[in-house]
Amino acid sequence: MHRAFRSSAVAIAVTWLLSGCALIRGLRTENGEEVAPVVEETPAAPTPANPAASTKPAPVPATPPVPTPASAPVPTPAPVTVEPPAPVRAAAPAPAAVAATEPVPATAAIPPAPIPRRESRRAAAAAPAAKPAPAALSDANIAAIVVAANNADILYADLALAKSRDVGVRNFAMMVKKDHQSVNEAATALVTRLKVTPVDNEISFDLRDDAETKRLIFRDLEGFAFDSAYAANEVSYHTTVLGAIDGALLPSARNAELRALIAQVRPAVAAHLEHAKALAAKKTVRTR
Repeated sequence: MHRAFRSSAVAIAVTWLLSGCALIRGLRTENGEEVAPVVEETPAAPTPANPAASTKPAPVPATPPVPTPASAPVPTPAPVTVEPPAPVRAAAPAPAAVAATEPVPATAAIPPAPIPRRESRRAAAAAPAAKPAPAALSDANIAAIVVAANNADILYADLALAKSRDVGVRNFAMMVKKDHQSVNEAATALVTRLKVTPVDNEISFDLRDDAETKRLIFRDLEGFAFDSAYAANEVSYHTTVLGAIDGALLPSARNAELRALIAQVRPAVAAHLEHAKALAAKKTVRTR
């Protein structure tokens, strides 16, 4: 066995030696130029009887170098021609400089508006706005106003008789109700005889609407609250009716009988107003 191992080792050493000589010969150059090495084939060494005894691999032949391709020529750029700059022209003088030499005409000063004095402003603010003149009333319009005014106070009296337990309030309500019913009967008889049909207008509509508004307010009041509200409303109502008599009804009535009826009613309206003021003064403070 030792002899076979020794023979295998000698064969491997000889193979390496021959391969090295062939590699050295391939690296030699002719006429100073490098020649690719040529590997000579060496007969394979005899395989030893024991394959396990071969421990070194067979030599790998060297890879020949790869020649580098020549670089492509780089084109030369074309020359760049630089044009000379255009000549700069002198700028024209600004128009402001020319205008500055011309004389500027003086502007007349405008005096400030006068400031109203404090008293004048207060007086203007306190002055009431002018109201348009009321349209002329016809006898038919006057008849409608008389009927609406009487019906409104009759409605207030009925509410007082239904809700109040105060003796003074109830006596006043019965008095004004009786008087207004009498005026309504006289007015109805007069317009029937004159064949005048009452025609509603702004004053009659206002009286009727105000009466409905007050009825809704009085409906929710009881006791002293109702009595004081009723008395205050009677003062306001009779003041309005008395102003309408003096400012619209008497000056506008054309029929003599109608004018006489209104003049006859006026003292009763004035008396009712004074009575209402006295009643309202008592109902301002609650008493037991």
